Amino acid sequence: MSNNNTGVRPMIEYTQGILSEMSDFEVNKAVALKLGLLVQVEFTENLGFTEKYHEQYPNTVWVAQADGHGKQSAAWDQVCYTRDWADAGPIAEKHRIDVVALKASSPIWMASKLNVFTKNKSPTRAICECFLMMENAA
Repeated sequence: MSNNNTGVRPMIEYTQGILSEMSDFEVNKAVALKLGLLVQVEFTENLGFTEKYHEQYPNTVWVAQADGHGKQSAAWDQVCYTRDWADAGPIAEKHRIDVVALKASSPIWMASKLNVFTKNKSPTRAICECFLMMENAA
């Protein structure tokens, strides 16, 4: 494992206001860290995570599973929780986050878990925001 990745979970209390200012890349990174994954934060040729790749896929983050000591225990993989159901769906399922369209004629989605509610034009982004706002969700 190189020194250009991090598995440190930030101690941020996310609010809808903070999340609305964050890019999809930043939200994806925060979700991965909350899940306890290592996140590649610097461009690395050997992984294919280059500046050119990031320009083409600006929302994708590279993640890897970590063992109990923070050491990489699986291969690096690409995820985009905010835009891919295959990545966001398991989070909603595991943490029992509900997702509903507010109106059939409106492109606004709401994700909720108990007393946490978020709204977004993207259902997967709403799931991510709800997950980040939940306490002890990882």
